[in-house]
Amino acid sequence: MKSAKPLRYSFIIPTLNEGGYIGACIESIKLQPGDDFEIIVADNGSTDKTVALAKLAGARVISVSQKGLSHARNQGAKVAYGEYVCFIDADGRMSKNWLVHARKLVTEKDLDFVSGLTVFHHSKWYKSIWFNVYTLLAYSFVWICDRVFKKPPIVGNNLVIRKRLLEKLGGFPAVVAEDVYLTRKLWQESGSRGTFAPTMIIYYSSRGFEATGYLQTILYWLRAIHTPTSQENYAYNSKR
Repeated sequence: MKSAKPLRYSFIIPTLNEGGYIGACIESIKLQPGDDFEIIVADNGSTDKTVALAKLAGARVISVSQKGLSHARNQGAKVAYGEYVCFIDADGRMSKNWLVHARKLVTEKDLDFVSGLTVFHHSKWYKSIWFNVYTLLAYSFVWICDRVFKKPPIVGNNLVIRKRLLEKLGGFPAVVAEDVYLTRKLWQESGSRGTFAPTMIIYYSSRGFEATGYLQTILYWLRAIHTPTSQENYAYNSKR
């Protein structure tokens, strides 16, 4: 993971009391082939063992006092050494060739950003199918935007983006559905090049759907897309 040559990729993980997830998340990143990346945990005030476990796993940990998922992501990106910043949330597990696909796309096609595919996992197979109905609907829209209209959206919890482009866009806005609002800004910019890559898979827990309720969660997101809603009182574990 550490190398004498310049780092090209910085993985950013925002956290708030993610002790039950952070270790496995970091390990899934460390299993990515190559030594051109670093792992940054941007902690938003955890009171459990998140910070200790992240350090034990070899991540660089920074403390972010301003509350909110976007603030944590943005501060992580600010201190990143990589040319590209990669975003994953603490309850995510990267597929083993995620970075292989990301490297290939940004290098061969000289892309500024690539969004990957999010898949929800539950120990009960029928719940996995039910929760991934959302994935099917959401990514049908993503695919159409990318392939038909040539305007790929940003997927905030499965993303590799050139650091200077993220800075140009002003970082993630501090609202719920932050990636939707960032996508709107991106589409107004000329010259950036990106795509959607279904081969870049991150597996996520279904904890948000179960904590808040499946339909209630989706309705909340839809309202947030229509009317900007602050992240200040938005729990990390309820974001999905």
